[in-house]
Amino acid sequence: MLLVRADPDIGLCPLPLARILESTGHFRVKNLRILDRLPDQKPLHVAPFSGMIRLRLSILDVLVTKMGNLGYLLAFVQNSYLTRGSAIVKVSLRFSAIVRHAARVVTPTISALAWLAVLALAPSSALAQTAVAPAAGDGLTTGTAYQITELGNLVWLHDQAAASATASKYYKLMNDIDASATATWNDSGTNTSVLEGFNPIGTGDHPFQGVFDGAGHTISGLTINRPLTDWVGLFGYIVLGGQVKDLGLVGGSVWGNNYVGTLLGSGYQSTVSNCYATGTVKGNEAVGGLIGENTVGTTYTVDSMVSNCHSTGAVTGTGTTLSESGEIGGLIGNNSGTVADSYATGTVLAVSACTGGLIGQNNGTVTGCHATGTVTGGGHVGGLIGGSSVNPGGIGLISECYANGAVTGTGSSIGGLVGGMTYNTVSKCYATGAVTGSTDLTGGLAGYTYSGTISQCYATGAVTGSDYVGGLLGNNGNYSTVSQCYAIGAVKGSTGVGGLLGYNGSTVTASYWNTETSGQSSSAGGTGLTTAQMKQQATFSGWDFTTTPAWNIQGAYPYLADLTTCTLTYKAGAGGQVADGLTTATTLAQVINLASTGTPVTGAPSASYKFTFWRDGCTTVTRADSGLTTDTTMTAFFALKNAARAWLQYR
Repeated sequence: MLLVRADPDIGLCPLPLARILESTGHFRVKNLRILDRLPDQKPLHVAPFSGMIRLRLSILDVLVTKMGNLGYLLAFVQNSYLTRGSAIVKVSLRFSAIVRHAARVVTPTISALAWLAVLALAPSSALAQTAVAPAAGDGLTTGTAYQITELGNLVWLHDQAAASATASKYYKLMNDIDASATATWNDSGTNTSVLEGFNPIGTGDHPFQGVFDGAGHTISGLTINRPLTDWVGLFGYIVLGGQVKDLGLVGGSVWGNNYVGTLLGSGYQSTVSNCYATGTVKGNEAVGGLIGENTVGTTYTVDSMVSNCHSTGAVTGTGTTLSESGEIGGLIGNNSGTVADSYATGTVLAVSACTGGLIGQNNGTVTGCHATGTVTGGGHVGGLIGGSSVNPGGIGLISECYANGAVTGTGSSIGGLVGGMTYNTVSKCYATGAVTGSTDLTGGLAGYTYSGTISQCYATGAVTGSDYVGGLLGNNGNYSTVSQCYAIGAVKGSTGVGGLLGYNGSTVTASYWNTETSGQSSSAGGTGLTTAQMKQQATFSGWDFTTTPAWNIQGAYPYLADLTTCTLTYKAGAGGQVADGLTTATTLAQVINLASTGTPVTGAPSASYKFTFWRDGCTTVTRADSGLTTDTTMTAFFALKNAARAWLQYR
């Protein structure tokens, strides 16, 4: 047991002590208790703790003396087990220590407690990674999976992958892990001034091939700083049936070269499901907020699947020229597999080509996905996908997707949904963000399409470009078909400017643009209508409004039936419930139309508790939500009315 005494005579109250106990080393400590007096008296503040404590010699308002070769004395310890690396030290020391506080010198009575000379055990500020084998599990079945409980177990898993020992093995995360210590990690034998952070699990030569079950837990504060390394992420490379599921990565930052993502650098015929990341990512090529590359290889016989995943962090491409194919995406950099029911909300920024709010370069299938962040890139820039094409034998399908973010490109082929696409089928999709291109081929939905099909789609954002600029498409190229589509955004450009299409080399049927809102009286294809006409169902001859309808229209512009509702879930944290006037429970769900407002819900605290805030930061106890574009969960948090306000921060 580690007992930290808060003695008013020497100023060691929990908050100042928290400032002192900051990082010269890493020790695993069981059962930490912060006391405001000696243990033989009743403590006023008790905070159970099991995890990692980082100690940094950072003496602020309390100065502690040095005792010979034992170093600075920072904490009281009695019969404590502390570890540094694989060594375990049992500490049971008794010393008389002098503590200097301001101008006074106080000699405290230590009683049964003892001082620990932490610097005698602590490593330097650049720390090597230390592997710790899981304490339970053999990895042979899902029921006997290796139990991952601490950061050292993830280092061990890296070593297992390096030894090619993960094939058909099972691993399960048993609790949340704080990985913020990785910010101080340094590879053994390298320059200690460069902190590389965590070493990814799996490489191009030794990939991960097991099943990792996050079990709904999180890993927070993961740091990887390897700008010259390929296959960078918590998992560097996963192949041939390898799987990661039900895992959240919270905060942190990842920097690599090629194939870079917070969760996964590259997956080949792998599966990632129910995972998310909130940290920042940057890299040169094939860089995504969650996954750098999701690939099926060249055979297209075995899929590589990403489903029910999301990313909210900013993604930055480090390529410096427009001619480079960066493949930078809010969720995935490069995809040739299947991506379903996933989204990204972070900003995406690159100079190179192929930049998208969800996917940078797509050669696969994307369904039920969306992106809402702003996107800036070179050429082939899209609110959802930068560039989308099909390799021989592949599939190019984008359906029931949308993008809301503003899109800006300095090169050719800029679109609200997709920058440019060839041999693709796009159906039941829309884009609402403003689109700005500097050269040619700029469109509210896509910059251009060649040998593709676009049906039941629309764009509402303003479009500005130079040559071949359209409210829906900049260029509807050869062998392409556009049907049941419309555009209403303002359109501006120099040459080849149209309300629906800037240039048309193929077929356009039953498609329209608003002549009033677009500012354009002509188009290379389609039919121009007034605002009033575009809000009447009778105008859209041949459109499906009845039998398993693709479209709905209720005194406004047509909207897609399959993309009109979302589920809003309210949850209560410990100490309360949520109530909607009819039902009080720990979880309530509403299905609401995208254009409507949900039923008001109140955070209802239990006795002795008070409402504090909702997860999104809202402090109003009763809320009614509107303007949603995706399924959303709101959690109400509560706190004890008379809870002590003392915190010990640790990393």
